[in-house]
Amino acid sequence: MEKGVQIADNQKDSMNITTEAFHNNDEKVQNITAHLTDLLSGVANSKQLGEKVLENVESISAIVEESAAGSEEISASTEEQLSAFEKMSKKVTELRELTDQLNDLMKTFTHDEQKKGTQTN
Repeated sequence: MEKGVQIADNQKDSMNITTEAFHNNDEKVQNITAHLTDLLSGVANSKQLGEKVLENVESISAIVEESAAGSEEISASTEEQLSAFEKMSKKVTELRELTDQLNDLMKTFTHDEQKKGTQTN
């Protein structure tokens, strides 16, 4: 009978060791679960931040494209204005030439009038 008691005690000790091992395993699984939950939360936050960064980059890209288009429009407008100024400069030169010719003609008429005035006197 002592052997039976000894076997029962051994089994009880084995059961206690097994129970303690299961409790340890349960604590470890709970720790791993908590770490995985934290990791998943971090991944979700990283994903949201990545999406915000992507939105900001797309916004910056759109602004740069608009700015480039505006610069092209300004360049085209500047070229048109330059062309208009060149045409105006040519017209001013032509007008000066016409004015000079008119002044020369006026001098001729004035000179002729002076000659006629001296002849009648």
